[in-house]
Order: sequence, then structure tokens, then C-alpha cells
Amino acid sequence: MFVVVAEFMMKPDKVDAFKARVAGHTANSRKEKGCVAFTVHQAPDDPRHFFIYEVYRDRGGFDFHVAQDYLQAFRKDSAEMYQTRTVKFWNPLD
Repeated sequence: MFVVVAEFMMKPDKVDAFKARVAGHTANSRKEKGCVAFTVHQAPDDPRHFFIYEVYRDRGGFDFHVAQDYLQAFRKDSAEMYQTRTVKFWNPLD
């Protein structure tokens, strides 16, 4: 398994636009053969804070994801919506 965690702090006036945009990206990502899970979460105490949890069968599944045109479009579209973005990669211990 290969895990990706992405966190976004959205601009206050871009929260709804991001939610609409990430919905389509989520649907596309979940169709990928190497994608085990792709879930988007919104913080209950701060609606600007989003957390995306992605699980792929292996690094190859993630590499396939990164190569997709819809990911590039999502990155371009969302770049103007967030104040901060962090992405971290994780490997399971067992």
C-alpha cells in the first residue's frame, strides 16, 4: 500500500468552489484500478480546512494517478483556491 495525505486551507470565499471541484476529481480518482480509497474530509471546526486521504495498491498506482489529465486540471483549478497546501507520503509499517 501507498498512502498520500493532502491538506488544504482554503481561501474563505473559495470553500464552496473547492467542494464542487474536488467532487469531480474524487469520482475520477476512485475509478482508477490502483486506487483503494480516496476520501475528502472537511474539518467540523473550520470549514476552510480540508484533508484528502488517498490509498493506492502501490507506488505504481499513485504514479498512474499523477499522470492523469484530470489531476493536472484539478491542480491548476484549485491552486487559486487555497492559502496553503501540504502533501505527505506514507508507507504502512506492517
